[in-house]
Amino acid sequence: MNARLGTFLSSGGFMALGIWIMIRSASLDERAALFPRVAAALILAGAFISIVRAIVADDLGQSVFADVSWTNVAVVALFFACALVAVRPLGFPIAAVVFFAATAIVMDVRAYSPGQSIRHILTAVVFATATTWLFVGLLGVSLPLGPINF
Repeated sequence: MNARLGTFLSSGGFMALGIWIMIRSASLDERAALFPRVAAALILAGAFISIVRAIVADDLGQSVFADVSWTNVAVVALFFACALVAVRPLGFPIAAVVFFAATAIVMDVRAYSPGQSIRHILTAVVFATATTWLFVGLLGVSLPLGPINF
């Protein structure tokens, strides 16, 4: 698949997503629908700009995915699926720590060392704690907290 066709397909998918969000947010009251409508408008604008760029540009250049390690992408997607399954029994904070740490370890381009893994795990604990505090404490979103129900 060439870059132009990929741009049209992905932009078409994002346009469909933006339209779907607009349709689904129509049943919400005005205040609740504000964020979905703004997000949908930004998604639609980005997709439109991408399509115009693909039409106008003579050469889209090398594919942006040329240097992607698809093995790492597949492993991170697998970690994400496992985290989604683990959220209910383990709780969001523990599942988030495992997901963040595993992803950081896999995506680290340097050679493996235990010291780096400890740094990744500590960073994951900080990110998971901050994310839990943001959603539960600040935004009031109910997340499954698992065995550490505080």
